[in-house]
Amino acid sequence: MEKDIRYHWLEHRIITTLEPKRDALVQFIQNDENRLSIEQFFENEDVTHLYVLSQSSSHLIALNTIPIDYNSYVRTVLFLKTNSTNKLTRENLDKDVAVVELYPEETVHYMDILSRDVYLPLLSCNCLISDTEKDRFLDLFHRLLNQTAATHTFQSESVVLPLPAFNILAHISQQEPSRQQSILSILENTLTNWSKQIKQLLQEELKPSFYGREQNSIKDQVQLWTSRINKLNNLLVQLDSPFVQDVLKNLARNRSPYLASFMDIKLEISRAVTHAERNLSFVSTLSPWIFQINNSNNVTEIFQLLSSLMHTLFLVWQHSQYYHQKDKFSQLLEVISSEIASRAKQIITTDISSQSNNSTMSLKDALSICAMFRGTYLDYKEKADALNAKYMIPEKKIDPSKMLIWQVNPYGDNDPYKDLSASNDPYAVLRKSSPWPPRNAKCFQSLNAIIERCNDVQELTSTIDQFNELSRTARVGGTLSSTMDAMLAEIQLKSSKSLEIFHKECPNLSHLMDNDRFDVAFFRLRTELKQYEHELAWILRQCFSRTTTLSSKLTLLDVFHGIYQRDVIQRALISEEQWIFQNLKQEFQLVTQLVSSSHKNYPHWPPIARQLLYLYGLKERIDQYMNQFCELCPKIINSDIGWELKEAYRMAKEKIQKSEDDLYNQLEQSATSQISDLLLQPVFKTMSLSDEMNHLPSIQVNFDNSLDCLLKEIRYITREPLNYKIPGKYRELIPLLDNERTLRLHVERLRSIAIKYNYLIEHMEIEERDLFETKLNRIDEIIHRGLNEITWKSLNLSDYIEQAYGLINMDASIALETVQHDVSLIKQLAFNWSNLRGDIFDENQQNLQLTFQQALQKHQNVQAAFNEKLTMDGHKIHSLVDNIAKIVGISSGSPSWLNYIDYINSLILNGIKATSLISMKNMLVAMTHQNNEVINIVVQLNDYELSFSPPLVPITSELSLGEIFLEWIDTFVNRGELIELLGNDKTTNFAQIINQDSLITELREKITQLIEETCLESLKFFDEFSQYSFLYQLPVNQSFQLFLHGNKRNRLTTPKNFLGEQDTGRRSVFSMASIPTAELIDQVERSFLCATTDKDDLQKIPLLQEFDNEMKIYQACLADLSSLPDCWNVQWIRIDLRPIKQTFTSLAHKWLWKFCDYLHNQTNKSLDVVDDFLIAMEPEIESISGLERDTETFMKIMRLFNSVSSKQHEVEIRFELMRRTLSLLKMYSSSNENELILNEKYHIIQTRWQNLKTKVMQAKQRLGPTLKEESTFIIKDLKAFQNQINQLTNDVNQSTLFNHQLTYTQAQQILNEFSNRQKELDKQALDYKQLQTLLDTNIVDFEKLNQYKDTLKNLTITWKTVRLEFVFRTKIKLI
Repeated sequence: MEKDIRYHWLEHRIITTLEPKRDALVQFIQNDENRLSIEQFFENEDVTHLYVLSQSSSHLIALNTIPIDYNSYVRTVLFLKTNSTNKLTRENLDKDVAVVELYPEETVHYMDILSRDVYLPLLSCNCLISDTEKDRFLDLFHRLLNQTAATHTFQSESVVLPLPAFNILAHISQQEPSRQQSILSILENTLTNWSKQIKQLLQEELKPSFYGREQNSIKDQVQLWTSRINKLNNLLVQLDSPFVQDVLKNLARNRSPYLASFMDIKLEISRAVTHAERNLSFVSTLSPWIFQINNSNNVTEIFQLLSSLMHTLFLVWQHSQYYHQKDKFSQLLEVISSEIASRAKQIITTDISSQSNNSTMSLKDALSICAMFRGTYLDYKEKADALNAKYMIPEKKIDPSKMLIWQVNPYGDNDPYKDLSASNDPYAVLRKSSPWPPRNAKCFQSLNAIIERCNDVQELTSTIDQFNELSRTARVGGTLSSTMDAMLAEIQLKSSKSLEIFHKECPNLSHLMDNDRFDVAFFRLRTELKQYEHELAWILRQCFSRTTTLSSKLTLLDVFHGIYQRDVIQRALISEEQWIFQNLKQEFQLVTQLVSSSHKNYPHWPPIARQLLYLYGLKERIDQYMNQFCELCPKIINSDIGWELKEAYRMAKEKIQKSEDDLYNQLEQSATSQISDLLLQPVFKTMSLSDEMNHLPSIQVNFDNSLDCLLKEIRYITREPLNYKIPGKYRELIPLLDNERTLRLHVERLRSIAIKYNYLIEHMEIEERDLFETKLNRIDEIIHRGLNEITWKSLNLSDYIEQAYGLINMDASIALETVQHDVSLIKQLAFNWSNLRGDIFDENQQNLQLTFQQALQKHQNVQAAFNEKLTMDGHKIHSLVDNIAKIVGISSGSPSWLNYIDYINSLILNGIKATSLISMKNMLVAMTHQNNEVINIVVQLNDYELSFSPPLVPITSELSLGEIFLEWIDTFVNRGELIELLGNDKTTNFAQIINQDSLITELREKITQLIEETCLESLKFFDEFSQYSFLYQLPVNQSFQLFLHGNKRNRLTTPKNFLGEQDTGRRSVFSMASIPTAELIDQVERSFLCATTDKDDLQKIPLLQEFDNEMKIYQACLADLSSLPDCWNVQWIRIDLRPIKQTFTSLAHKWLWKFCDYLHNQTNKSLDVVDDFLIAMEPEIESISGLERDTETFMKIMRLFNSVSSKQHEVEIRFELMRRTLSLLKMYSSSNENELILNEKYHIIQTRWQNLKTKVMQAKQRLGPTLKEESTFIIKDLKAFQNQINQLTNDVNQSTLFNHQLTYTQAQQILNEFSNRQKELDKQALDYKQLQTLLDTNIVDFEKLNQYKDTLKNLTITWKTVRLEFVFRTKIKLI
C-alpha cells in the first residue's frame, strides 16, 4: 500500500529537528499507538497538538497531550495547528501547522530568549504597526519577561530581578523620541516589580508557609537560613549591578515618584541578612549534638548527649529573640523531637516480626531514648518556666479605639529585625513571655507517636514470641497426644496467618506511623488472638487432665511458659494452679518424712557418705520444685496463700539440715587408732607359685581395705557436692590425710609394679631369658626388699618405689615389650610376604585380556612392588634387630646374642622361601591346569612374513618366550638377595640357601620342560596359515598391475580351498538375433576393460570373467577368515588370531576394492564415451525433417546413418559388458551409494541409445519419399562417383608403381597419394551406399573400390618387401 504523503512531511520535520536513528524512525511510524495519535492530529479538527518526544536517538513516542513526566524527555517537537481546519492535507500542512522545538530543562529560558530577542524587536520596532500598538506590544512583552523571571525564581529558589530589553529601549529612544514616555513607563513598571519581589522575599519569614516545606531536621533548618542569606546577598549583588544602576539613574533623571520608596529597600535587605545570620548562628549550635546522637550506637552515650542538646536548646531560647517566640520555639522543638523520633526508628529493627532478642532490645533502647529526652525536657522546662516567671513583663491590654493609625507597628511586637542588643537590659529577651510547651503539645506529636507505637510493638513482639513457641511445642509433642498436637499446630498456623496478614498491612516501621492503618490491623489481630487464647486454654485443660504427677504438670507449664503468661490462659487454669500448689505442699511434707527413712542403696559406697548424698538429693529435689514453681507462678508465691508453701518448704529444709549434722557428728565419733598399725605392714606379699620349674612367686600389694574405705569416706565428704570439713578427731591423721593423694599414688604405682613383675615372669620366652639374665637378678633383689623391709610408713618408700618402678616398669618391662613387639613385627612381616602378590599367575583370566607386552609390564610392576616391599621390610628388620640390641644392651659377640640372631635369620629365611615356592607353584599350576591359558601371544605380519610376538624360538636378538619365563623363575628364586643376612657372616646370603633347596630345584626343572614342549607345539601354527600367503606375498597395487598385464594366477599359488571358486569357461555375451563376430566381441571387451590405448596392453588385459574369478577368490577368502576362531590354545599359551585375521581381512577387502574400483571407473568411462556419441548424434538425427532436396544434405544424412550403424554392434556389446560389470559390482562392492548412481546412469544412457535407434528409423522413413522425388539428381551423383572409382583404378594400373627402377621413396610418395584419394572415396562410399540402398538401384559397384584397396595394399606390401630385400643385399655386400 502506498504511504501517505503527509507522513513524508512529518518524517522530514522529525529528522531535521530530533535527528533520530533510521530504525527508531521506522519503529515510531509502525507503532499502533503513535499512528493513532498522528491520525488524530491529521484527521480530527478538535486535536490541535501533536508532541513528538525523544528520550534518546533510538526511542520516539507521539502524544496529543503533554505528558506528566515531560521533564524526563531530552527533546520535544510540537506540531501546532494555526487554523481550525477540518482536515490536514499536503497542500495546507506548511501553512496551517507550526513546528516548535522544546527543551524540557530550558523551557523558561527558551521563552525568555524568544520573547526578548525575537518577538519583542519584531513587534515593537515594526514600522508597519501604529505607535499605540507598538507600545502595547512593548508593555505586554515586558510583562511576559517579568513573569518568566518570576517563574525562574520559583524553579531555582533564587530571586532574579527581571531586566528590561535595554537594546530595544535604546533603539526606540534614538529612532523614535516621541515614545520616551512609553520607555519611562516600562522602567517604572520594572522598578515596581522589583519592589514587589524584594518585599515578598523579606516578608517570607513572617508567613506560616516559611516552615511549610517539611523541615524535619536541624540540617534543614541550617539550610533554610543559609538559603535565605544567599537569596538576600544575591539581591544586594543584583542591586549593585550596572544594569540596575542604569535603570535607577534614568528614573532619577526623569524624576520618577517611584524612586524614593525603592531606595530604602536596600537597608531593609541588610537588616534581614543580619537577622538571618544571627538565627543561623543559634541553630548551628544544635547541629553537632544531633550529629553525634545520630552516629552513636551506645545508648548510655546518647543519654549524655541528650542532656547537652537540651542545655544548648535552653541557651538558644534564652538568648535568641527569634526563637524565644512561642510559635518559633514550638517549631524548633518539633524539629528536634522529630530528630529524636527518627533516631529511635533507626534503632528499632525494621522487621517487626523478627524473633531475635535484638528486636526486643531495640524496642527497649528506643523507648529509653524517648523517655530520656522527655525527662530531660521536663527538667529544663521547669528551669525555663522559672526564668520566664522571674523576668517576664506582663502584657498590657491595648484598646483599639484609642490607637492612632500612624502609631501602629506593622510587624507588631514580633518585629524580626528589631535589634535588642542595642538596649542595656541583659534580660531583654526574657521580658517576653514564652513558656515551654507541655509534654503533650502538638510539637511532640511525632515523639509521642513513636513512644505509643513502640509500646504497641513491644506487646506485639511478645505475642509473636509466645505464639511462635507453639510450633516447637507441637513438633516435640508437648501435649503428650497426637490429636492435641495437631490442634495446637492448627492454632499456631491460624495465628501465623493472622500475623502474616498483619505484617502485610504493616510490614515495617514506616507503616507504624500510619495510625489508622496500624490501629485497625492491630485491633483485628488482638481480636483473633483472643479467640485463639480461649482455644488454647481448652487444650491446656485437656493436657492437664492427662497429667497426674506434679513433675509432669510443672513440665507442662514450663513447655507452655510463654503462652501461659496470657491472662486468659491463667484464668482458665486456676484449678490446675491450686492442684499444683496443694501437691507441692504435700511433696515438701513427704520429703520431711523421707529424711528418716532407710537409704541402703549403693552398698559399695562408704556408709556415711552414702547417707549424706541421699540427704543432698532430697534437698535438691525440693529446691528444684520450689525454684521451678517460683519461676512459673510468681503471682501465687507472692499472694496471701503463698506463705503456706513457703512454710512447708522451710520445715523440710530444716529437717534435712538436722539429719546432715547428726551424720557428721557420727563420723567424728567413729575415729579409731588401728589405722596407724595398718600402715606398718610391708608393701608386698606373695601369692601362689606361677612357675613350678623356676619357683618364681607372684606378688601383690599389701594394702588393708578398711584403710581404703576410710580414705574414700573422707574424700567423698570433703569434695563436691558435699564440701564438709575434716572432723576434729581426725586431726592426728591430718598429715596422712593431707598426703592421701600421695598414698594412693604409691598404692597405684606399687600395683603397677606388681602387675609388670608378674607379667615378666609369666610371658618371658626361653630365648629371651638369656638376654635378660642380668636385669632379672637385680629385679629379684628389689622384690625381696618389698616383701620384708619396706612398709607404708618407711621414710624411703618413695625412693624404693622409684627404684622398683624404674627397674621393672621403665626398664625390664619396656625392654621385654619392645623385644617381643619387634620380634612379632618380624614374624608378621615374614608371614605377610606370603600374602603379598608376587606373580601374575593368580589372575589368568585377567592376563588373557592383556597383550603380552602389557602382561610383561604387569609382571615387572608386580615384581618391582614386591621387591620394593621386600627391601623396605629388610631395612625395617635390620633396624628392629638393632633396636633390640640397643634395648637389651648385650654384646654383639656374646653367645646369647648370636643364638638369638640365628633364630631371627631362620624366621626371615622361611618367609622368603615361602614366597618363592608360592610364585613357582602358581606358575606350574597355571601351566598344567586344563583349559587354563597363562599367557596371550599374537601372530603378526612383518615384511611379508608371519611371526609370533614374542618369538617362541631364540633365533633373533629379541628374547624368546622361554627365555623370558626362565628370567621370571630366576626373579622368584633370587628374592633372598634383597635382604642382607643378619650377623657377621657375609660369605653367604638367603638366595644361595634357597637355590640349594630341593623343592626349588624340582619345580624349576618341571617348568622348564613344560615351556620347551609348548613352544615346539605352537610352531605348527604356520602350516595352517600358509594357504593365505597369496594375500601378502606382493603389494596389492603391484600384483594388480601384473594381473592387468596378463600375469594370471598359477593354480599352484591359488589356495586349495578357493580353487573351486574359479570359473574356467566363458559365458555367452549375447542372445541376440544377429550375433557379432567373436573377434569383435573380444576386441570390444578388452577395450572396455583396458585403461590405456596401447595395443600391447589391449591384447594382455584379462576378460571380465577372469575379473569375476579373482573377486570370487577374495570373497571366499573373507568368508573363510570370518569363520576362523579368535584364538588358538596350545596348552598354557593362547595365540591371539584377531590381529592377523584383521590384517588378512583388510588385505582381502583392499583387493576387492581395487577390482571394484577399476571396474567402476572403466564402466563410468565407457558410459561417458557412449554419452558423448549420443550428445553428438541426437541433435543431428532430430534435425532431419524429410524436406531436404540437395544431394550434399543427403550425403550428410547418410554419414549420420552410417555413424550410428557402425557404432551399433560396439555399443550393444558395451551395454552387455556394463550390465555384467554392474552385476559384479553389486555383488562385491561395499560402496552401495556409488553403485546406485552408476546403475542409474547406465539405465539412462541405455534408454537414450534405444531412443536414438528409433529416431534413425523414423528419419529414414521420412527421407524415403524425398529420395524418390530427387532420384534423378541422386542417380546422376552416383554415376559421377562410379566414374571417380573407375578413374582411380585406371590411374593405379597406369602408374609407375609397377616399374622396378622406381626408388622406395618415390614409390612411397605415390602410394600415399593414392591412399589419400582412396580415403576420400571411402568417406563418400558409405553415404552413397546408403543412398543407393534407399533408391533400390545398383549404379555404383562398390566391389571395385574394395578391389582397388586390395591392390593398393598389395603394392604397399610389395614395396616393403623390395626395401627389405635391398637392405639385406646391402648388408651382405658389407660383410
